Amino acid sequence: MSRETTKIQTVLTVLVIISIVVSSSTLAYVMGLAGLSSKIEELASTTAKLADAEADLASVVADLGKAVGAYGERISSIEERIKEVEETLKPPPPPPETVIKLGVIGPMTGPNADFGKFISNGVRMRVDEINAEGGLLVAGKRYPIERYFADTESKVEKGITAMEKLCTIDKVHCIVGAYHSSITVANCHIPQQYGIPFIDSGAMSIKIAEKIRDTPLPLVFQLSKTVLSEGYTVAQYLVDSGLAPNKKVALITEDSDYGRGDSEYFRKWLAENAPEIEVVVEEFVPPGEIVDWVPILTKIKGSGATWVGFTVTGIVAVSLIEAWKEQGLKDEIFLHDFGGEIQTLVAQEDWDKITYMTGTVLLPHEKFMKTEWSLKFKELFGYYPAEHDTQAYDAATAMFWAIEEAGTFTDGVAIAKALEKINIDGVIGKITFSPLEEGHVRPVRHSIIQYMPLDAPILFPVVWPEEMKDQELIWPPP
Repeated sequence: MSRETTKIQTVLTVLVIISIVVSSSTLAYVMGLAGLSSKIEELASTTAKLADAEADLASVVADLGKAVGAYGERISSIEERIKEVEETLKPPPPPPETVIKLGVIGPMTGPNADFGKFISNGVRMRVDEINAEGGLLVAGKRYPIERYFADTESKVEKGITAMEKLCTIDKVHCIVGAYHSSITVANCHIPQQYGIPFIDSGAMSIKIAEKIRDTPLPLVFQLSKTVLSEGYTVAQYLVDSGLAPNKKVALITEDSDYGRGDSEYFRKWLAENAPEIEVVVEEFVPPGEIVDWVPILTKIKGSGATWVGFTVTGIVAVSLIEAWKEQGLKDEIFLHDFGGEIQTLVAQEDWDKITYMTGTVLLPHEKFMKTEWSLKFKELFGYYPAEHDTQAYDAATAMFWAIEEAGTFTDGVAIAKALEKINIDGVIGKITFSPLEEGHVRPVRHSIIQYMPLDAPILFPVVWPEEMKDQELIWPPP
């Protein structure tokens, strides 16, 4: 074969190979295009299916919206029906209150029941006066007053229960009264908890004012005289009267907030103003219990004391007076009653047991007994009023004034706000209270009276202070 022929064959072979290669690539390309077209068709089919599904979903959502709307309308209908049923089941509103309920707290039974009687009588007199006029005028309408009593029995735990009773069972609108300081310290916060104003007319401890101030108790007020004013008064009177020439005195102290309070402030005044006077004996006596006075009085007699002050109360005070005379001390050692209550407890046939002793009082008795109010009280109750009767009367007067001023007897806060600005005349002087920051205390002034024989021209002359004197102090007895 010639060289030219070989070249031609070679060229042809190359051309065949190229042709095959080109044909394969073209076929692959064509086949690729066919596959892509298939994918596009699948994608289009999927898109169409999604559109159908979206349309179906929109239909479902629309149907659900209609269902929710219908359900909401049904719920509203049910709620309206429930309200209708509730209205039919709701009890009718309580009728408007037509009676003012006044709570009166104190020892109605037990060893100090006499003082419960004094408190009750003082309140009763004021309530009867108002009811006789057709009731208390409140916001243009008159309302009768009813009294609800709570007996403390002279016991702290009973006093707490008694105050709870007035607030939760009797549901009174306001409260007055009280006698024992320890009980009042323990229960005076209870009316505050129920929004009920309370005026303490007889408990004297300064701890009451401190609790009112520190808790605070804006609905609670202390109209009674306090141990601070009484203790200071007795100490000053002792020094001015010269009844302790040897500078030795003794105390018989009731073991209570009242008794210890009087003793504390008596001693404090002496320490600051007459430190040379010494309390050589102080005996503490439990309230309301039987006391063996012989060892106590023997100790006092042996101490050299020339003046003795006592704060025991009730039947304990009466038993002390009897023992004082039996032990021969009556005309030897001067005896003073811090509380000025003994004349209300001693029967006329026993009057000689208390003659020439003295007592601390708010009322200058001889003058007060001749007043129209005092004579009216005696006509009603058969005896002349003393401090607990008059303080209870004044407490009721103050409460009723505040109710009228506030124009409501159901809003305790409004009544208390009226009490904070009260400034009226009471039976035993001006009725006003210090600010809450000072304990809502009524400022008072004391005097000292001497108990004279029944045939004396003046039975209860004031012998101190100088500007109020009816006569000079008589000692020793003639």
